[in-house]
Amino acid sequence: MKILEKCRLKEIVNKIVANCNLKLLTYEDQENTKQIENYFGVLTPLKIVGLENSGKEKEVNVMLKLKPNQIDDRMKAVLEYLFETEHYLYSRLIPMFRQYNVNIDEIIPNCYYADLEPGNEVIVLQDMTYKGYRRYSGDGFFDYDHVLVSLKTLAKFHSLSYILLKNGKKPDDDDILKPYTNTHPAELNLALKLSLDNHIKYFNGNKYEFIKSLRERYDFIRGGVVKGTKCFVYAHGDFWKENILLKYEAGKPIQACIVDFQTVQYMSASQDFLNFLISCTDSETRKEYFEEFLTIYLATVITTLRQNDVEIPSLKEDFKHDLRLVAEHCIIRSFMAFALWCGLEEGGETLLTSINTINKSQAILRFTKIIGDVLDDLNQVGLITL
Repeated sequence: MKILEKCRLKEIVNKIVANCNLKLLTYEDQENTKQIENYFGVLTPLKIVGLENSGKEKEVNVMLKLKPNQIDDRMKAVLEYLFETEHYLYSRLIPMFRQYNVNIDEIIPNCYYADLEPGNEVIVLQDMTYKGYRRYSGDGFFDYDHVLVSLKTLAKFHSLSYILLKNGKKPDDDDILKPYTNTHPAELNLALKLSLDNHIKYFNGNKYEFIKSLRERYDFIRGGVVKGTKCFVYAHGDFWKENILLKYEAGKPIQACIVDFQTVQYMSASQDFLNFLISCTDSETRKEYFEEFLTIYLATVITTLRQNDVEIPSLKEDFKHDLRLVAEHCIIRSFMAFALWCGLEEGGETLLTSINTINKSQAILRFTKIIGDVLDDLNQVGLITL
């Protein structure tokens, strides 16, 4: 399916080859390419062949990231903000991160070109499948090995912020990445509140009525989570299996790469960590390995910091403090995420609508089981009190 006019595609290709110091030879059109579409964009692959100054041919494989084919009026402003956010990460933060002793090219795709002009929005990213990465092909949640490589990559990504901030290099124009609160972004808060309002009823009459208190204290929880934070980083904001690419060896994951940085924000590193464990692990895995995952994540951060001559003596205590601070915030976020995943966000007033729907009664049973497990597990490790 063609999603760009030929003249626009040619314009983008010319920008890419210029940024790669190549002379254009050939490139594929988009008539028969396979596209990947999610809530916030369309990814379409593109292969370009150019000539280096030495006369050697070079192939450049990229993903064009464009706005979705159909955009609800309420989502237009959201998508503008998301594209601007991702562009900021690649244009401002990544060049600053590159000066540190972290192999960033293995954990974040390279960006070849970006255009934020209204109507022409595009971000051109390295196609990591040509480096051996691919999306998770399993059903449901991650197993231990997938969690481990993902958390190590997340730890390295967070470490780049710690190093930057410790060296006093915080950009003075990073307001676009300001923390999410009970008022910002407005559309996200609307969606989170509507999801709670629509699905709290499934927890009436049992110990999980705790969910009701989250709705009653919504503004306090979402508005206050920033105030006591100790471990600020430029966090991913939506770190879960759909935004992680994996490289395998002998059937086992050995490396993870992070994609889709449109929700990057200045917030506690613990939110990325806990959101990931809530959304990507089942209850059994969390119960057995929560402390081990926490230890490995923190050890990876500390090792990466030391490789860059940075020490943060209070990091472990500060991170654990933040985990307790953000736990309820993470539950509110996961409530909507799992409602979407289970097929319960059915349109109408909701901002995001579930892509896949199943039998309603089965969906409710699945949803309540997942949320109940999350609450039990966070209660068990002392992050909330039911």
